[in-house]
Amino acid sequence: MNLTKFSVLITIMHVIKKFDNFYCEASQKKIIQLLKQYHNITINRRQLNYHLHDLREAGLLRSIKRCVRREDGTLSLKTTATCLTMKACVLLGRKGITWATRHLKRLKTKYFPGGNARPVPSKPQILQENKQKIPSKDRSSPLFPSKVLTKSEIFELTEA
Repeated sequence: MNLTKFSVLITIMHVIKKFDNFYCEASQKKIIQLLKQYHNITINRRQLNYHLHDLREAGLLRSIKRCVRREDGTLSLKTTATCLTMKACVLLGRKGITWATRHLKRLKTKYFPGGNARPVPSKPQILQENKQKIPSKDRSSPLFPSKVLTKSEIFELTEA
């Protein structure tokens, strides 16, 4: 992973940390501003989208498109909710970021109560909070990649 991709991941992590949430609602424009302000990295939207795509393909991020119905009945798009996966938390934890290991434990307690190997919510938590119904073929949790980890793999990752 190159420096820019890692900086994008760190920026998204800090937005999640600042608002004490499980996802980041920052727009692409805001992420670009934060990259320039804190990492001294200047990129355009297209480059940011390539980096976000690569991070999603690597299983480090999960993005959920959000829309809301206005009072007049039309649909309005909101910023995409971007979540850190367990894999990203483990990677950041191994880099020495202690918040990532605490976030990983929060994810485990929220989505694996009692050590269950299946995510609890059938729909993404973000969509339930916003009371939105968006049809999707992908029914997996927004915070986890498609591969479901076993209980022993999860505890090995958190102990590392």
